Amino acid sequence: MATYEYRCDQHGRTDVSAPMGLAPVSWPCPVCAQDSPRVFSSVPLAVGGSYARAIESTERSRAEPSIVTRLPETAHWQGSRDVKYGPLVQRLPRP
Repeated sequence: MATYEYRCDQHGRTDVSAPMGLAPVSWPCPVCAQDSPRVFSSVPLAVGGSYARAIESTERSRAEPSIVTRLPETAHWQGSRDVKYGPLVQRLPRP
């Protein structure tokens, strides 16, 4: 089954599931019963792993931003606290 999108001029978008390739050219709007033409939209792609977690975290942070009060004990990318920064980073003010 594929999901097809139909758009009513007055009431907006309606999604309809139908067998692939068998969707009608128009579909009645569920609110006003006016024929709504099928529109072509992007295909939703399933993503997994760390990419999906990053997207979920970004979406969640819009409404509930996390507040950082201190640096992490050790960061996995640092390896140790003896990281040498470039000259521009060294000139930044320190707390």
